This record gives sequence, C-alpha cells and structure tokens, in this order.
Amino acid sequence: MATDFLTAAERELILNDIHDVVTDEQLSVPGTYYRFVSAGTFVPTVGQVPTFSGSPITTFRSPIAEFEVEESAGMYQLGDYRYLIEAAQIGYKAITLDRIYDEGLRFVVNVQRDPIQGSVFFSIVARDVGQSSA
Repeated sequence: MATDFLTAAERELILNDIHDVVTDEQLSVPGTYYRFVSAGTFVPTVGQVPTFSGSPITTFRSPIAEFEVEESAGMYQLGDYRYLIEAAQIGYKAITLDRIYDEGLRFVVNVQRDPIQGSVFFSIVARDVGQSSA
C-alpha cells in the first residue's frame, strides 16, 4: 500500500482527523446519498426510469480547482465538487451511477477510495445535473 511508511498510530490519527472534518458542524454539509439500485422500469413517455435508495449523509464538500479541471483530461468541469464521505454513512461501495443531493441533485463523476485503508471514506467528484452531459 502507498501508505506503508505510516505507523498504525499515524494512520489512526489521520483517519480521526478526516472524521472530525467530515462531521464538523461548521465545515460539513448535510445531504442525501442516492445509491443506484436498478435500471428501473420503462415508461413509454419518459423512457427508462432508474431506481435509487437514499441515505442521509454529512460530508465535507469543496469545489474542484481550475488546475484539476485542466489536468483531468475532460473528466472534471468547473462547477464540479469533491465530497469526502465516510463509507459507513452509505454502507457500500460508491459507484458512478449514484447521485448526491445537497443544494441540488448531482451526478457522481468519479469515485476514489481512501489511500490510508481503502475502506474508511470515499473521495467522490459530482456534477450538478444541469451541467452534466450524461
């Protein structure tokens, strides 16, 4: 693992710091994480209507920086946000078919597991539905 140089105590301190940021009342934002369940049903006038299951979350949200947009080879756009979400809040592996709602509905664009243990939190980039080309 890329963090093998850290002791167990250092890893624990880092994970505790991340937990403190994600759950801090002044830094975090409440929202809902919508897990993709199935492609849903076909409605002739609308098309395929997917099914989602929602879970309340508390997350640290930050805008994607301009240099990240430039270096992403088209994956990110200005206006995208990065969310740090503890895995325990959503209870499964996040995927790009999921959605996040905080101040509006956002499509998940990219999901990365934490580099410390790989299962404690996710770094998720999401895009406002109005901006999405999906």
